[in-house]
Amino acid sequence: MAGPRLQRLFEASARREGVPYADVLRRFTSRSALGRLVTGEDVAQAVVHLLGEGGRHITGQDLVVDAGTLV
Repeated sequence: MAGPRLQRLFEASARREGVPYADVLRRFTSRSALGRLVTGEDVAQAVVHLLGEGGRHITGQDLVVDAGTLV
């Protein structure tokens, strides 16, 4: 999920590889089916769906909110 921890990891990777931060970010997001990072709002929207009418028949499932990227 996008946030300070992931940003620090990308920054460290960029320094280690001697490439711009944007290149590391682009490389990571290119592996995602949606081509982007997941935000806290994305996760919150999934929770809202599960708690609402749309989720009333969903039981015992793992809901992966990762924009198509398994890390």
